[in-house]
Amino acid sequence: MGAIRKPEAAVGGLGEHGHGKTTLAEALVLRARARLPGTDPGPAHTFAGYPGNRDRLDSLRVAPYETEARRYLHLDGRYHTDLLHGLIAGQARMDGAVLVVAANAEAREQAAEQLRLMRWLGVRQLVVFVNKLDALMGSHELRDRAEWRVRDFLTRQGWPGDDLPVVCGSASAALASQGQDEGACRCLDELLAVVDSWSLPLVRPVEDEPLLLRVEEVATLPHRPPLVIVQVERGQVKADHVVEVIGPASRPHFVRVLGLEQVARVKEHVPLAPRRKHFQRYEDVERLEWLGRQKVALPGETVGLRLRGLKANELERGHALATPGSIGTAGAFEAVLLSRTAGLYAARRMLCIGGAEVLANVVPSVGELDGPLGLLACVRVELLPGAFPIALGPGTRFTLGRRGARSPEWGVVTRLLGGGECRPAFPISATPPKV
Repeated sequence: MGAIRKPEAAVGGLGEHGHGKTTLAEALVLRARARLPGTDPGPAHTFAGYPGNRDRLDSLRVAPYETEARRYLHLDGRYHTDLLHGLIAGQARMDGAVLVVAANAEAREQAAEQLRLMRWLGVRQLVVFVNKLDALMGSHELRDRAEWRVRDFLTRQGWPGDDLPVVCGSASAALASQGQDEGACRCLDELLAVVDSWSLPLVRPVEDEPLLLRVEEVATLPHRPPLVIVQVERGQVKADHVVEVIGPASRPHFVRVLGLEQVARVKEHVPLAPRRKHFQRYEDVERLEWLGRQKVALPGETVGLRLRGLKANELERGHALATPGSIGTAGAFEAVLLSRTAGLYAARRMLCIGGAEVLANVVPSVGELDGPLGLLACVRVELLPGAFPIALGPGTRFTLGRRGARSPEWGVVTRLLGGGECRPAFPISATPPKV
């Protein structure tokens, strides 16, 4: 019999640069390994907060460790901007957060902006770790004062500062003992006990999640059903699944998956007709190559689908296929943007969600101002009249492009507006329609 797999949760460190977030993460890994020497949570891995940023390829680090109750993935961000981008763009997630504040310093703009993002993303589990307690030379008065400052700071940021748990200790002392000293690691044991007591949502297996596929291309072959090239965003797709087409059709449209084809995009260097003698020009052409049949497609994969009950002209890039009743559409929604100018003025931007590109008006939300550093903004996005419906819901990631910008602005949907709740065509527990 295999080992029983523990429930998994993602936690992350918040706080100012230099307050000890990385030291605490390393100390927690060593302490958890010392408490449960027979466990193997897996290796840590690093990735870039901004894709393609060669100067910060290891700016985000995920370190796993285990307790008696759960397996945790601890997210540690070395840079403030990269941490915000990783959370908004969906590179990393947090079910709960640990706010690290040095006892001989104060939490300022970076911590305030990170706490605002936690509220917008719906993260409600928070614990405070007052670090560098050894710098106070054992003064109980300074320790109480540091704890009072932290609670007052949380209250000013909209959190229940008087009710949140606060743990005081020194992560560097625990790290120096390699997690073996019981006295130095008592603070880490208290912190892990608080995290274990959180009521966190269980991570559902991939096969239990509702299906969501983004259409990238529709390829047609003579005398054969159209091959729809999709990217799996959520769930896993198999043959004989019934999915709903979310696009310009006003009525619910259901199709059945006949089979999966493994495809790959191949670039070819094709010669063009020369304009002058002894002068040859070439062009890079991308084509699809069929690699064979496939049984199952998981999130992140690109696969070709054979569908029944669908014509080639009824789907195009930007449409979506989903489990019936699992996701809806909306003409307006509220979102959080990572941008220095998005929340300052209203503008018309190009909204990109899973290959769909439509024009939208971006308006600052009433009562929500930019964060202290101007990196985050809560905005209202309204699709222009005539835009075809886009499958979206709370947690959907998107980008906004604008003229003259070198890189897009990343955002995440927090709430649907204007009757944008999920519109189930039939209850999910009911029998799917026959196709």
